[in-house]
Amino acid sequence: MKYFNLSALCLLLLILAQAHAGYVCKYHFKVTKSFTCEKASKTKDEMSKINYKDLVHINPELDCNNLKIGQKVCVTVDFSEKYNDINDDITTYKIKKRDTCKSIAKKFGTKKLYIQNFNQGRLNCDDIKVNQVIELRPKNNYAVDFSHSKEFKFKYTTKI
Repeated sequence: MKYFNLSALCLLLLILAQAHAGYVCKYHFKVTKSFTCEKASKTKDEMSKINYKDLVHINPELDCNNLKIGQKVCVTVDFSEKYNDINDDITTYKIKKRDTCKSIAKKFGTKKLYIQNFNQGRLNCDDIKVNQVIELRPKNNYAVDFSHSKEFKFKYTTKI
């Protein structure tokens, strides 16, 4: 009976963790001392290269000004059919008069950084527009799911 309860609890935790995940990552690397977000967009290595807009959209919790050594960074999302429900779990919000990124974050129980990163290229928190439509993750589920991801070594090179 003890093992059944433990198994049931583990299964429930796994389901809850999956239900509150952001994108499902296919390939990731870990931040090293020399890594910068700028290098990710400037490297000539095809596996490591990702533009800044995509980098922070996929990894909304990534703070390029405060990187942690060993932190995982997703560069490729697994868009296979089995993950569609998770990857497509996005809602929209129409900005109203007096909204700020901070007030929207508070309203949805998230952080300004996550909203700004998730809407990179579409939202400027310093110049927010009424009636602008932004994307949000319901239930604040911005954390990338790395459970099925393959790790590789980030390679910065200027040679093709």
